[in-house]
Amino acid sequence: MIRYVVAVLLATALLGVGFVAVERVSAVRAETQLNGELSAIERAAASLLEHDDPTPAGPPPRRVLDVRLPTAGFATVGVETLVFEPVGNRTVVRYQLGGRPATTRILDVALVNAVDGARTLDVSGRTGSQTVVLELVTDPGNPTVQMRFGNSHEVSAATGQNRPGTS
Repeated sequence: MIRYVVAVLLATALLGVGFVAVERVSAVRAETQLNGELSAIERAAASLLEHDDPTPAGPPPRRVLDVRLPTAGFATVGVETLVFEPVGNRTVVRYQLGGRPATTRILDVALVNAVDGARTLDVSGRTGSQTVVLELVTDPGNPTVQMRFGNSHEVSAATGQNRPGTS
């Protein structure tokens, strides 16, 4: 009888340790994935500033990226908070994953919200496949990168252009 009790206690302890490990690994994986996508956005914006000039007439130079934001599941945590705020010539990104403490990351390029003149872009709660459109515009004499976030249909409607694979 004691063997059964010890076996049950041991199995319970192993399951508890296993779940803690899965939770930790899922948070690390989600943070790594999000940081990779933020780096891709930063590289695309820097490339836009370095290699293109704003056009006074016609469509602005742009970069379109497809990014995957972590989605909550059994072994993954999702993005709860994701806010881009331009500060000087940089962008402060605040994010929170799966109930963990908020984290801040600095991007070396200023990204301004392309919608409604608000400078800060809050895309909290968005997960899965998202399309990011970066456009180089002149904002009171200075080249500025505006950013729009959404799924492919939202971005196509906002920019007036269809992307391959969208209608």
